[in-house]
Amino acid sequence: MSATSWIPLIVATIALGMALWHGRRYALGEASRRWRRTQGTVVDVWFDVQEKRDADGDHYVSTDAHLVYDYVVAGRRHRSRHFTYRPARGLGEREAYALLSGIRKGQTIEVRYDPKRPQRAVVLPGTERANLWHIGIWFLIALIAAGYAFVGAAPI
Repeated sequence: MSATSWIPLIVATIALGMALWHGRRYALGEASRRWRRTQGTVVDVWFDVQEKRDADGDHYVSTDAHLVYDYVVAGRRHRSRHFTYRPARGLGEREAYALLSGIRKGQTIEVRYDPKRPQRAVVLPGTERANLWHIGIWFLIALIAAGYAFVGAAPI
């Protein structure tokens, strides 16, 4: 195997790792629908808005949603920044603001926590179609890269 054929293998390995990571997020997101419930308090909520340009030079806005909240389980206080397994970064402005619509600092909110690991919690349980897209895209990249490494790089 030549030195250049290692590059697609490395890409395939990284892409497969990303697919598995997104798969784990999907599994946790689906499990979060059944987690126990408790009350929490919003510590802070904000949005990072970044103006960017795509490869064609066209302007677009990318928005990241952020939420920090406290909650108590079995007398132990927890603080979390992880509020969903749905995509919350790189959204359009409308989607980001809709994700945390109506949530304000100091507000009491329902928190879903993992009974096996109470420090793992979310405010917005579940997943959405974008989670599956992430898994599929990374898995496809892994397949293409692996195929190129084993078939495309072979001498004819």
